[in-house]
Amino acid sequence: MTRRILGDGKLAIMEFQTETKPHLLYWSTSDEFADLVSSVTPRQLATEVPLCPGWSVKDVAAHVCGVAADFLADRLEGVGSDDWTARQVQERAEATVADVCEEWMSYRTRLEDAFIADSFVAVRLLGDLVVHLHDVQHALEVVPDRSDEPTRLSAYRQTVLLQERALERCDVDVSIEFPDDSFWRAGEASASSTRAHVTLSASPFDFLRTVTGRRGLDEARSLNWRCDVGQSTEGGGCEPGSIIETVIETALVTYGSLRATDVGF
Repeated sequence: MTRRILGDGKLAIMEFQTETKPHLLYWSTSDEFADLVSSVTPRQLATEVPLCPGWSVKDVAAHVCGVAADFLADRLEGVGSDDWTARQVQERAEATVADVCEEWMSYRTRLEDAFIADSFVAVRLLGDLVVHLHDVQHALEVVPDRSDEPTRLSAYRQTVLLQERALERCDVDVSIEFPDDSFWRAGEASASSTRAHVTLSASPFDFLRTVTGRRGLDEARSLNWRCDVGQSTEGGGCEPGSIIETVIETALVTYGSLRATDVGF
């Protein structure tokens, strides 16, 4: 599977390599999510999810079901916004978690058709689902699998988004290394580029939690960052630390912003 990314001022090709096809990872993760929320007590379903403020475990289930429903109904105006996600939860407020899971699974055939038509759809839906599975596991004190294929693929996808934002917003090239994942690397420094080049080294799990706004600013800073300023210091001077800080504050997070306090998950 490929995804076009920005690199050195032009389009390049990024390949996502996984042993299992993305649509199968989506279904295995959806089964894991549904099994988890179906196995807990009513009190646990009402547990607030700290990383989804204002939502209970059941509300998060309603959201991931609603994402699938809205994708199939082409209700994508305002996608990802607070209003868009709040409507998904409100529409299922009176449903039981069993009803929500049954609705979600009823979309399987139509989603499968969409995944076959465009495999990257499965990657996008999987990314949101994985993040929310981890959110619910955190709320229920369930230990996540930090190195499974869904987590890794979701992290791979986010490297592309970070590279695009860093180039567009900061005029900085970024590479991301996952040393514990067969030293997977996204992006290389170009000999012809005069831009600063920042490298972030982290586990896929830590990177994914940070880039989706689940970590605090200090946690983001504590990751392994390196910077080659290149010729970016001409005309005013930029220190490596300030360039890294700009990338963290301006480009790192996909949704919203970094949390005000560290979470530790």
